[in-house]
Amino acid sequence: MKLFRQGVIRLSVVMVISLLVTIACNNNSPESTTSKLASSTEAYRLVKDAIATVKVPLNPQRIITLHGTALESVLALGEKPVGTVLNGKLETQPDFLRWQLNDVELLGAFSEPSLEKILLLQPDLILNLDTTNIHSQLSQIAPVVVSKYDPANSWQPSLRLYASALGKSAMAEEIIANYHQRLSDLKTQLAQEPTPITVSVIRIYPDSITVYQSDSFSGSILKDAGISRPPLQSQPGVQKLISQELISEADADVIFYWAYGDDYYSKSDRLEKSLNRLTSDPLWLQLKAVKQGKVYQVPDYWIGYGVLAANAVIDDLEKYLLKN
Repeated sequence: MKLFRQGVIRLSVVMVISLLVTIACNNNSPESTTSKLASSTEAYRLVKDAIATVKVPLNPQRIITLHGTALESVLALGEKPVGTVLNGKLETQPDFLRWQLNDVELLGAFSEPSLEKILLLQPDLILNLDTTNIHSQLSQIAPVVVSKYDPANSWQPSLRLYASALGKSAMAEEIIANYHQRLSDLKTQLAQEPTPITVSVIRIYPDSITVYQSDSFSGSILKDAGISRPPLQSQPGVQKLISQELISEADADVIFYWAYGDDYYSKSDRLEKSLNRLTSDPLWLQLKAVKQGKVYQVPDYWIGYGVLAANAVIDDLEKYLLKN
């Protein structure tokens, strides 16, 4: 019965796509929306993405973003999508996103965008990562520019790719240069400290801890800033799960953390239990950062997505690491 229902759902989606694409094109030709748009638009640019070379209209007006990296890139480039996906409700988003999305159609979560809603918005450009299995369906709706997923530092090459699709490559380079300038300034100020500061980044779960390593989103920012990490977090990799008994491996001069429950996945009572269990543990109380009162809870944008989150992480580093 479950397989039957799934088959019906898939068939319904296909039928909706076929119907609406036909209406949108106002033509019974089997050509896709993408090819119809490209052939009927004299002015377009060619953009080579992670999958193919895509014909993109010179001045797209109805952009849809299907990942946080794409969303942040579009906003940073001074554009606003007509629709986007979000993990969680609008009110749970960080400030740098929430105030810009009041009039943007929400299309579901990263893993489950609504094809029906995307079709009804009649986009002329879709920006995505190569993590979706609906690329062929999306390509029937509008040109799709796909960036390669990289959990470490994907926002910079993704920003460059999306900027090329929007004709804003020069602006993207300015944004990236500003990011590196901010980190250079931070590095200069931290160099005035008597001894180098080590920074640990962890996520707290009910019975374990994740340490974020040098190839993670926040790890790449700390690496760009020249900030030292604990040995386990200096290793290549994105994240490593350790038991609570090994919490000493996460010690440093400063600890930044967020907890299972900070985001849309779980309830506040689970968060409180996780934090209480850890912060009352004698091993936790023996950590240098704990004894010195340099443990700071940060939002889960430290997991990252794009340039806006990267700059928010830099804001936190300036706030907590600099004396003034």
